Formats: sequence, structure tokens, C-alpha cells
Amino acid sequence: MAKRLLSLLAILWLAACGQVASLPGYMDMGSRKAVSAWLSEHSDYRVATDADCHCDDDLVRSRTGAQGWKAEPNYHPYYIRNDFNDDGTPDTAVGVVRRDAPGAFSVLILDGATPHRAFLSGPVPFPQALFTGPQRSGPTRLGVGPFESEACLFVPKKDGIYGVDCSDLEAG
Repeated sequence: MAKRLLSLLAILWLAACGQVASLPGYMDMGSRKAVSAWLSEHSDYRVATDADCHCDDDLVRSRTGAQGWKAEPNYHPYYIRNDFNDDGTPDTAVGVVRRDAPGAFSVLILDGATPHRAFLSGPVPFPQALFTGPQRSGPTRLGVGPFESEACLFVPKKDGIYGVDCSDLEAG
């Protein structure tokens, strides 16, 4: 009995390692584990990739600093790790794509302090991407929008829920 249980645990561990290994290499291990756990419960989703964006020129500008952009050589349009809810622990934001709806992605925000707490936005059409930027005050905000534009911001509420603030777009 104990041998059978040990074999089952070994199989589960290998399967989990395979899932983690199949995620993009640019994700840190903490994010990979949290995203892997979420995907194991939501198999109808996959992680969005740079190729989904269809924004090669924008990625070159972002990563190299071309045309006056600040160079961010490690920028990926569907992955950001930062403290979005100002609790002192980095959170993970990743774009996820429903396998039956490949023309859009949803923003998955995994709370760094409580990894099982997840927020999933509604669908956002490609080629929009995730961004962060300097704020006038308060914590770093996660934004989503087209390159070279204002973004809608994800504003933390409570219990892992986020609101979406597009007031800068509406004012413009």
C-alpha cells in the first residue's frame, strides 16, 4: 500500500514538474508554480505568448529603447511580476487565452501573499498588452491597452478582487 502511494505521489510530482517546465522560461519559479497550479484547475486556458501579440515592432521598441522608448530588455507583453495590491508581496499578472477563443486574452492576477487567490478579467482583444508605469502616488498599477496609448488600470479592491479604471481613456 505504501509503495503504491509513493508511486502515485512520484507520478503526480513528475506531472507537476512537466507543467511547470512547459511554461515560458522568463517566468520566475514562484510565478511558474502559481500559474501552473491555476492552469491545472483551468485546462481550457493556456498562457499567452509573445507570438499572440502580433506586435513584433512594438516589442523591439520596448526591448531596445528604439525611437525614444526606455529600454526594457526583459519585457513580455503577457507577464508582469510586481506588488499590485500594495501588501508588500510581489503578485503575478499573466495573460491567459481560452483554447476555444484564441483572438483574445484574459488578465490573470495571482496574489503573491495568497497564491490560491486569483482574479480573472473578461476577454481583452489582441494585440493589447500588459504594462506598469509610474504612479502619482500609491502602489504600482497594472495596466492593459494597446502600445503607445493610455491603458485601463486594474485597481485592487478587497479579497483579491480588482476593478478596472479606464477614466484616463474616457477623459482623452
